[in-house]
Amino acid sequence: MSYLLQLLIFGITGSLVYYGVYYGTPLLIKKGVPLIYAFWFFLWFPVMSLFPISLLLYHLEGNAWTWQNILERFRFNPLTENDWYWVVGAIIVTIFADLFLEPLGKFFAKLPMLAPPSYLPAPFNPLKRMELPPSEFFGVTLYRNWKMITIFIPLHLFAMLCEELMWRGFFLPIQQEIFGNWAWVVNGLLWA
Repeated sequence: MSYLLQLLIFGITGSLVYYGVYYGTPLLIKKGVPLIYAFWFFLWFPVMSLFPISLLLYHLEGNAWTWQNILERFRFNPLTENDWYWVVGAIIVTIFADLFLEPLGKFFAKLPMLAPPSYLPAPFNPLKRMELPPSEFFGVTLYRNWKMITIFIPLHLFAMLCEELMWRGFFLPIQQEIFGNWAWVVNGLLWA
């Protein structure tokens, strides 16, 4: 798999998200589209498009369309007990790192080049204070709003699956063949 294709897919996806968040969302808001639909459309659409693209690339590699081959190629491996320790440890480290790095996030968010759009609520905008427990999410009341939860959570989980399918499942094994132990760093830099 060529470097150019990887750069192209990472770059196009990142650019679509960037321009959607900074330009597309405000445009839709001006046209009367609620923030929650405008923002998440531009965040999810490029990411969800990775699902058919990863399957197309899988096909172009000449892989057989069997469930076992798909699971192996995209590295859908069951988690071992040791893996669960790593997952729990990573969650704990992430929580503490988020708390520890909060001042750094605020510093960077104040720089014009890195400033989040003003419409973004906390925690997506480090310059805005998050109330706990939150009473609304992107302008939508949360109290007894089961419709939003039943729509939002499955869509968000599917978007995360699409992202992982491409970056970790499809590209990472290729990068590991090229970069060895440094593949995670390369993948992370491209993702960032």
